[in-house]
Amino acid sequence: EYGFLSGIPVYHVEAGMRTYNSGNPYPEESFRRMIASMTALHFAPSADEACNLLREGFPSDTIHVVGNTFADYRMRTSMPKPEPKKQILITLHRRENLPHLEFILRQIAKIIQSHQEYSWLFPVHPNPTVKALAELYLGNVSGVTLCEPMPPEHFYRELLASEMVISDSGGVQEECILNAKKLLVIRETSERRTDFYFTELASPTEPLKEKFDKLLSRSETSVGTDYYGSGGAARRIVDIISGR
Repeated sequence: EYGFLSGIPVYHVEAGMRTYNSGNPYPEESFRRMIASMTALHFAPSADEACNLLREGFPSDTIHVVGNTFADYRMRTSMPKPEPKKQILITLHRRENLPHLEFILRQIAKIIQSHQEYSWLFPVHPNPTVKALAELYLGNVSGVTLCEPMPPEHFYRELLASEMVISDSGGVQEECILNAKKLLVIRETSERRTDFYFTELASPTEPLKEKFDKLLSRSETSVGTDYYGSGGAARRIVDIISGR
């Protein structure tokens, strides 16, 4: 907004991400659409986001599919693949899920009871509501480890080592897309693609066990995706801005 009002060109990275539901995610969905109206160049992480912008009427010569800068970061910080664990990784924090968090955690507790062959790792968001409810519903459940939020690289190792992830995080969703990691997305809708064979979208108000079991039963893969490109997004953005 400052750039627009000051006559400074605005360039939007991660442009075109949409749910078309102003309450999910809140307030990001409305902010992204507002920013788009003030943007000179739209840098979309995939062709899906570019299509959203074209449907909304933005000129095609302002829209560029550059990939996700997350892929750049992971290409630069690649680590040896850790030994796999019989582990499910959990993260929950999203604002619009807080009214449903008790229900979600009760559903997860039921899943844990029926899958005692797994360990469950839950780095708990510092939000006091999340911490209190996580402790209440999972704190004394056998096989569950509640811990403080992890440094990013530590968390990434746990994600790679885990057999599956349960999360409402957009960043975690991107990590799972990059690594073809099984992910149960606990959201009403997502601005990121959810129809990969390794992804299931589950509403925070629906029972989770059926979708969890369906996803868990799918065959494993060690092959990542190139949906977000294979690195080089930042360089492409710089080149487009500088006219090269």
